[in-house]
Amino acid sequence: MVSSPSLPDPAEWFPLTGAQEGIWNAQRLNPSSPYYVVGEVVEIGPGDVDVDRLARAVGEAVAETETLRLRVREHEGRAQQCVVSPTGYRPRAVDLRAAPDPFALAAAVVDEQRADMARHCAPMAERELFRYVILRLSEQHVWLVQLYHHLVIDGYSAARLSRRIAALYRAGLTGEPAPATGYRPLRELVEEDLKYRGSQQRKADERYWVDAMTPLPPVGGREGGAERSGGRTVHLRQTLTPQDSHRLKELGSAAGCTWVDVLLGAYAGYVHRLTGQQDVVVALPMMVRTTPATLKTPAMAVNVLPLRVAVSGADTAASLARKVSDAMVGMREHQRFRGEDLPGALGVPGAGGLLHGVGANVKVFNPALDFRGVPGLLRNVAGGPPEDMGLTVTPVSTDNGTEIHLGFETDPTRVSRDRATARVRGFVTLLRRLVAPGAPRLGAISALDDAEEAAIARRRSAAPAAGAENGHFTPVDLTEAIERIALTSPDEPVLVDARTSLTGTELVRRVRVLARLLAEAGVTVEEVVVLDLPRGHEMVVGMLATLLAGGAFQALDRAHPAERRRATTDDGGADVVVTDADGDPSLRPGAQRILWERIDWEAPAADIAVTVGPENLAYLLHTSGTTGRPKGVEVTRAALGHLIAHHRALLFPPSQRHSGASHLHVAHTASFTFDAALDQLSWLFGGHTVHVYDAALTGDALAFLGALSEDGIDVLDSTPSLAGVLVEFGLLQLPAPATLILGGETLPASLWQTSWRPGNSPGTSTGPPSPRSTPRRPGCLGGPPRSAAPWPG
Repeated sequence: MVSSPSLPDPAEWFPLTGAQEGIWNAQRLNPSSPYYVVGEVVEIGPGDVDVDRLARAVGEAVAETETLRLRVREHEGRAQQCVVSPTGYRPRAVDLRAAPDPFALAAAVVDEQRADMARHCAPMAERELFRYVILRLSEQHVWLVQLYHHLVIDGYSAARLSRRIAALYRAGLTGEPAPATGYRPLRELVEEDLKYRGSQQRKADERYWVDAMTPLPPVGGREGGAERSGGRTVHLRQTLTPQDSHRLKELGSAAGCTWVDVLLGAYAGYVHRLTGQQDVVVALPMMVRTTPATLKTPAMAVNVLPLRVAVSGADTAASLARKVSDAMVGMREHQRFRGEDLPGALGVPGAGGLLHGVGANVKVFNPALDFRGVPGLLRNVAGGPPEDMGLTVTPVSTDNGTEIHLGFETDPTRVSRDRATARVRGFVTLLRRLVAPGAPRLGAISALDDAEEAAIARRRSAAPAAGAENGHFTPVDLTEAIERIALTSPDEPVLVDARTSLTGTELVRRVRVLARLLAEAGVTVEEVVVLDLPRGHEMVVGMLATLLAGGAFQALDRAHPAERRRATTDDGGADVVVTDADGDPSLRPGAQRILWERIDWEAPAADIAVTVGPENLAYLLHTSGTTGRPKGVEVTRAALGHLIAHHRALLFPPSQRHSGASHLHVAHTASFTFDAALDQLSWLFGGHTVHVYDAALTGDALAFLGALSEDGIDVLDSTPSLAGVLVEFGLLQLPAPATLILGGETLPASLWQTSWRPGNSPGTSTGPPSPRSTPRRPGCLGGPPRSAAPWPG
């Protein structure tokens, strides 16, 4: 490898382009990231390859390409660049023919070169930012490894350089001169960029993107791949046949679009199916080759911008394609505005997430190359940070027509290989069904292939496990049930949220401390206590403490409108409010307040002397109010005690058998203002661990699945709408949960069929019994779900 020559006179340094500054800043912010090295392998063969001539062709290409002779420095706080003179570069050639498996060894060499190149390039300043290595695998096969720092090359430029090397190789063998490059000096590109950045056009472009992204689409869980990556990438491939590509072109033509619009529209539809989001944003690289100089000259110019598509289940392939086509008109016209400038323009720092997480890169240049009759194929081996859903699309001409190679690249520390495999398979299945004749609607299509649907049909026909159908359960005494938590799991975590983990002993002690304070505040039998607390361990401690004091809790959800919270608490008539510094002071202004931050948790936790019976009130909740004013519902201690007794007998044991563990981890996702929250909390009374997740996490399917996996969740009690999103996103590919409980909404037959597994006792639930509503257990095995007999007890 040739070392850098002496750097030129200071007068020859010039600034970076906006595209280069984006890469410079990103690498400086994350200097250990290997993902700013990009590159390809040109697989040449079978055929006779003149390795010496190939090496000279590479050297000639380096000599005539200014971007490969760039040197960068930091001067007075700003990055600058210059072009050094040619130095007779010649790539290293390695002969692997004697190896037992040359192809496997070559793949290992490529990985090693990528890693070494990333370490070499990380500082970026005053060094070569490219590398070529020639690997001879056999008499008939040669690989040309091409690696670049993204500061000097993008995908378009890499493909253009590969074609130039092939042209120089052919010219060297024939003795004829290679065609002129048409390259322009890099200074010209920099001057064009500087002129644009100070122009009215840039201001117009900024206005366009601010308007296009207002209101801001959801950005949760879309952090940058480079910042979160574990340093490895899973590469998966699927191929669309020439028949598939013909259908895409045919449908695109009929819709007045291109096949790319059809494919991207289908991908937006697939993202909608996975995430449940109707406002779908796909990060899309744009070439930004808008002038003759940028079109002809290898350099870093690519720009990632957000493609925003409104998607619903009523969409067809044609309607989605037209939406993409319409959006692409504005994207192309305003593609010079840098994506990394978007958060500043919007005034929202987190808006940068729109350029990560879900992306699609359409590589419309042909990867096939000609080395004077010997075929070459360009294969990407380093394409930037992997995203959770990063799709690459490459059309390849064959003798039978155009194939479309689909690549899916993810970080296995965030998305397992199995889940990524399911995603790319699901996308291909959905795509083929969406573009089928008859214009099927997106919402009517399954993303499961025939084998998966057959497996589900077999599961559905399996005999259900036997279980208790009848019997009466004596309600548990709630005071004894609370005290028993400390006896059952004294040293194991039983209540976990994002801020705190409490063992059984710690939880019960806190409950006793707060119960004493409630008693001192005058709370006794059936006195209502408002709990204006965060969603987490605070709310659970407040609920249990109120029950221990003999009172009835009224839990609030701070995400609900203030008017609803005021109306429902006025209806409840509470004289005591447990709250914290973020509580609403307008709630029950005359009531006594117990401030969470002022509680001394080390204070004596004396027993509470109170006589309370099963007929007394346990908690107060209100209906949604969709038909008018929210109506209060009083739930007795007997009803809650029945629920716990039932679950101890009929729900906890089979769930333990399914998971193969006596101690279970249970996800809590329901709002504490709904009785489903008590279903999920009831596992505490079996000595199990309840993980309380906040709404921001459960609303982000990717992040929530990660949390379920990381926390080892055995039981997930969910609404069908949330479960449907999670199942589409790969829930059933996780090793856990072993038990899935669905309720609270109408259960679609398709979700039931997808989720049912052999050995499960699938069920629906509506929550604990109340005076005016009777929960029911399922009677649906192998068919559409339906309610049957009342719950025992």
